[in-house]
Amino acid sequence: MKKIRLTERLQQLAGIRPLYTLNEAINKSLMDFGTDLKKHLEELTLQVKMEKGDHSSIVASSKMIEEDATLAAIILSNQDTDLNIIVNDSKIDVLKGIIKKYSLTPMTDMKKSDGWDGDSNKKSQSEGEIYMASKEIQRSGKTFQIMLRKFDPSEIFTPEK
Repeated sequence: MKKIRLTERLQQLAGIRPLYTLNEAINKSLMDFGTDLKKHLEELTLQVKMEKGDHSSIVASSKMIEEDATLAAIILSNQDTDLNIIVNDSKIDVLKGIIKKYSLTPMTDMKKSDGWDGDSNKKSQSEGEIYMASKEIQRSGKTFQIMLRKFDPSEIFTPEK
C-alpha cells in the first residue's frame, strides 16, 4: 500500500488536485529528481549543466552562471547526498518556482508539520522525502542556489527523555 500524507488524502476527498504528485519529490533518487529538474529548467529556456562534483564544481559553475543569465547548473555531490541547483541572480523566481512546484520545505518545517519530533513511527513516514538543506535560498555572488537532500530518519538524532 502506498504511503499518503493526511493533507493529500484530504485534498483527494475534497476533489482538489494535490500541489505535487507523490512520486515527484519522494521515492526518487536525487539523480532522478535532478534529471526531472533539468527538464523543467530547460522548458524555461535555460541551458542546464548537470554533473557530479564537489565544492569546486559548485564554485566553477557559479562563476560561469554569474556571467550568463541563461545558464543553470545541477550538481550532485560525489557521495550522492546533496543536490545543488544554481541560477543567475536575475532568475531567483526560477528557484522559487521549483520550491513551490515540488512543495519543498526545510527539514525544520517538515519536522513540525509531520509531527515526528521524537516519534520514530512518524519519522519513518517521512523517509525518502526530498527537502531543502537550509531555510532560505542561498546567495553566492551574483548567483542563487538551493541544496536539496533526501530524508533518512536514521540520520536524525533525537535525545532520549
